[in-house]
Amino acid sequence: MLMIFLPVTLIPLAIAGGLGGMITYQRSSKQKEIQLHDRAITVAELTSKKIEFEFAILQTVATDPLIIKAVREGSKQIEKEGLDKLPVKRLEEKFKETKLLNTNTSLNEYLQRLAKSGNFTEIFFTERHGFNIAYSQLTSNFIQRNEDWWKKGKQLKPFITEPHLDQSTKTFQFDLIHSIVDPQTQEFLGVIKAGYKPRNLNFLAEELHKIELLGSEYLQIISVPDAKVVTTMNGAGTKNTNPQDILGGDVLLQHAAKYEAAHQHGSYTTSLVHDNRRFTLARIPGKDWIVVASIELAEVHETANQMLLMFSLIFVILGTIVSVVIIEFSRHLSKPLNQLTITARKVTEKSDFNLRVPVTTGDEVGVLAISFNQLIEWIAKYTQELKETQAQLIHSEKMSSLGQMLAGIVHEINNPVNFIHGNIKYANEYSQDLLKLIQIYQQHSPPLKPELQEEVEAIDSEYLMQDLPKIFSSMQLGTERIIGIINSLRSFSRLDEPDLKQVDIHQGIDSTLMILQNRLNQIQSSSTIQVVKDYGNIPLIECCPGQINQVFMNILANAIDAIKESYQRKKLGSTQESKGQENPKIHLQTKQEGKNCIISIADNGYGMTQEVKRRIFDPFFTTKSIGKGTGLGLSISYKIVVEKHQGKLQCDSTLGEGTKFTITLPIKAAVQSQKIFNII
Repeated sequence: MLMIFLPVTLIPLAIAGGLGGMITYQRSSKQKEIQLHDRAITVAELTSKKIEFEFAILQTVATDPLIIKAVREGSKQIEKEGLDKLPVKRLEEKFKETKLLNTNTSLNEYLQRLAKSGNFTEIFFTERHGFNIAYSQLTSNFIQRNEDWWKKGKQLKPFITEPHLDQSTKTFQFDLIHSIVDPQTQEFLGVIKAGYKPRNLNFLAEELHKIELLGSEYLQIISVPDAKVVTTMNGAGTKNTNPQDILGGDVLLQHAAKYEAAHQHGSYTTSLVHDNRRFTLARIPGKDWIVVASIELAEVHETANQMLLMFSLIFVILGTIVSVVIIEFSRHLSKPLNQLTITARKVTEKSDFNLRVPVTTGDEVGVLAISFNQLIEWIAKYTQELKETQAQLIHSEKMSSLGQMLAGIVHEINNPVNFIHGNIKYANEYSQDLLKLIQIYQQHSPPLKPELQEEVEAIDSEYLMQDLPKIFSSMQLGTERIIGIINSLRSFSRLDEPDLKQVDIHQGIDSTLMILQNRLNQIQSSSTIQVVKDYGNIPLIECCPGQINQVFMNILANAIDAIKESYQRKKLGSTQESKGQENPKIHLQTKQEGKNCIISIADNGYGMTQEVKRRIFDPFFTTKSIGKGTGLGLSISYKIVVEKHQGKLQCDSTLGEGTKFTITLPIKAAVQSQKIFNII
């Protein structure tokens, strides 16, 4: 009886225990695979953002007017002196001391500061013949036009070189290459090269420590075309490796090349098992690099194997009771892991850093959930800091160049215009005196000789006497117009007024409109943009005038662009909304409400969607095409109004009808002058 009862009782328990063990085994293995997949994608995205940030710095340098001026002048000097016709060997010998066409200390120091702040090993740029113009440190060559990276840089597409030992810096690095082009004509002007150490990607390892890489788990960044390792990460940190250190060897490279050929545009992930390891490959967006996450199969299966052994022991000792405990334990373990995995996938797919994993236990799973939440929080903070730092860097360079340009224009134009304007009056008076003298002479002189009379008729003296005063009058109006433009530039820039001032807001708006007058007349329509001013009676406002003028410039420039886009749609007849729009118009209104001044700027352009409106003040967000907008104008304006002046900046837009920005500024500054610091 006992022999019958025990098999009947234990066999179902054994089957249940075996099935439970197999289910746990499979789910545990699947969890590890998903975790490996998510880590590879996370590293790929972080690496892509880091490289995009560094390329944004090079883009700032490439568009700096001082840099463009330097390469233009260098090219002119080279062509004038015929240096581009000389052999490279002779040129290298001639400039072997400095490796520069002309020593420019200020540019070299600027590149040194940029290399230090951007963690570059070196940074230098050439003009369009390949001659060095400036560098952060001495380079190995003076002429770069025969270098492969320089030839590829002429194709006007940023790219990254393979990791290599650089001759100039004597360090293992890869190079970021960016072309310099004319902002108007897109003409090739030169190339910028910046060296970057793979070990600067150490921040990835620091983040991965928070989610505890396993002992046999490795993450590698590989350059597929060159079959070289950029960097390798494991539980011990980050290290540089040689090509032969690629885990998976040729099999992995062949697998990666296969998917590279099938996914030339965009990102992808794929997996394979080789040499007792599981590999997950994720392409870094926009690059020829991949992230390879791998772990030994034995370690993947270790937890599951331990579970099977535990099931066997429990079956022998406790039977049914232990089976129930194991099932409950499996549920308790799987639920938080599933929540963690689902949250990680959502964060990866949607880049929503507000998601958090609920912490329901105090064990290792709870600690893992807490660490994962901390990781998401740090990534969100780091991403925001990257955006703000890049925005401040780009804005600083733009405003510095703009200030110098405005100061130079005002200084160079003002003196000769004042000289002309001051002398027109006297020239007019002198000419009138001469004309009167000629008239008196004609009245009292005897008849002219025939040849003299013919000359008088040939020059049409009567018309000349009538037209000459008109010419002087036109010249007078022209010089007054130029002086008005100069005064508008002075009022707009306010280069000598960084602190709080009591200013006339209307004067700032009018100065900005004067500067934008040419753009107001460039709309592709039969009429120009009409500006309607509805100015109220408001007192002087206490603010930083240069910064507030910059806000007016950004919003008005965007309004002009929106109207132009709307009328291009109307011309093409692309939408019903654009067909029924009225004439192009920008409406300006100012009024006082209590202790605040309200300025509204409205246009009847195409408007924007709710999604665009929601992100309109985010740094680097733009709906304009590449090269036409940086996405910084409204972000900087928001900082100026809200953070620097304790005001409000609001946007109200309806698709197909137009957009209205409302600026609220306190009439008396909410903070002391010394507490307002320049945002640039």
